[in-house]
Amino acid sequence: MRRFLATVGTLAVGVGGAIAADAVKPREDAAALVQKLGDPQFPVREQAAKGLLKIGATAIPSVQDVINTTADPGVRERAEALLPRLHLMAESERFLAPKLVKLDYQNMALSAVVDDLKKKTGINLMLENVAAPTRSITLTGGDVPAWQAVEMLCAAATLREDHRLDLPVPTAGGETHTARQFGRNNVYYLSGSAAQTVFTPGSAPVVLVDGKADVLPGNRATAVRVLALPGKFEGNRVIRGSGTVILNLDVAPLPSVNWPGSPTVRVTRAEDEDGRPLFADQKADPRPQMNNPYGWGGGFGGGLWLGGDYEYVNQPTTRGNNPRLTPVTLRTDDRAIRSLKRFEGVVVGEVNQPNQPVITIDGMDKLVGKSFDGPNQTKLSVASYQVGKDGSVVVKIHAEMPQQWVFQQRLGGRLWNGNLNDDLNIGNIPNKLKFTDADGKPCPTPSQRSTSYSGNQWNQTFDSELHFPKSSKGGPPTKVVLTGTKVATVEIPFAMENVKLP
Repeated sequence: MRRFLATVGTLAVGVGGAIAADAVKPREDAAALVQKLGDPQFPVREQAAKGLLKIGATAIPSVQDVINTTADPGVRERAEALLPRLHLMAESERFLAPKLVKLDYQNMALSAVVDDLKKKTGINLMLENVAAPTRSITLTGGDVPAWQAVEMLCAAATLREDHRLDLPVPTAGGETHTARQFGRNNVYYLSGSAAQTVFTPGSAPVVLVDGKADVLPGNRATAVRVLALPGKFEGNRVIRGSGTVILNLDVAPLPSVNWPGSPTVRVTRAEDEDGRPLFADQKADPRPQMNNPYGWGGGFGGGLWLGGDYEYVNQPTTRGNNPRLTPVTLRTDDRAIRSLKRFEGVVVGEVNQPNQPVITIDGMDKLVGKSFDGPNQTKLSVASYQVGKDGSVVVKIHAEMPQQWVFQQRLGGRLWNGNLNDDLNIGNIPNKLKFTDADGKPCPTPSQRSTSYSGNQWNQTFDSELHFPKSSKGGPPTKVVLTGTKVATVEIPFAMENVKLP
């Protein structure tokens, strides 16, 4: 993934303190490094493996070739261990390729520029309490990443992004409420009879207010922006007595990425001002839980209302606030630490890909009764396959999956996004089945002779008998494909310096 990271690093310099990556390694270097995987000296083998990971996805052909040709079992074992990491880098590169936009605004009203940039990037930009929103600005630049374009807009218009634990929520009637989000899911509960509004990390607003733009360390050159929020951000903490540092990252995907949220952060390097290391606490969940010890609350009108005073306590929660916030807990000794000289790591998240093949049964007539597994514990089988004297075919399809609440419980109480919610509705199974004949040609839509749904507290099932008439344009169905949402793991590396703490 080195070629990709080189672009990332170069574009991020000057707009937030990201550290530029090294130059691109040519493929010839990968071929030379794989040969060193069999070196008798351990340090040489280690450096070769690290070098291949630095090259990234372009090293895949060389690593695969040595797996296929080497007679050395040690080389093959080390190469096979590297291959999944390289494929993950390739997958990340594909999903995180930045959306490029051309900036050509000459003496245009700020509000018009924001509206146009919002259309081009999909980013939910929102001007809030901005003086003279129709004032003219000039903003030019060719083919820049979308998140860098937002940064350039702020600089040109003397705006800054207002990073918050809570965000303004527009209602159907056009009013704007400020609503605390309770817990880690991406649902904001509005007061009164206002409808429930769901924010994903990609749809939550980016609030712009008047003021000099903050130059925050981070990476703005991919489709998922990663920023270290300023030390004064209300969610950051340095707890002196326990040597705990809570630092919030703003992980903001473009809406087109289909990122459901709740990423994890793997810290690879953290040093204070004096170069002393800090260590990541992977177990603690620093997200504040909102307590209401002095007030009262009740739900009505499709929303949640809470009264009284609130208390923030540092303990695990079932939900979260701003859906882009990703807190990181670091451990240090009990000194007056004020900043991180170096802060490096990887944000690991998931990207949902809807309408993808998730279960394929090829050779339906020969695989009757065999169950095939798909994601989210979905199962599909051909219960029977009968050919009539007239050449028509009757197929019985059986599907089963857990009840939706069971799957939600496995997610730790988080709500899934619309794509996954659609997949977990077993009533949608008929619309997601695609049949083809032996030549790969789509079969005509079958008629349903019978359909039944059943279930208990834990599982739900679907059974359908489908009739395929003989067709002069193709053969009988031989393959069925169930489409759904595939989840791809991606990694967004970051390398920052001079990260300010409270």
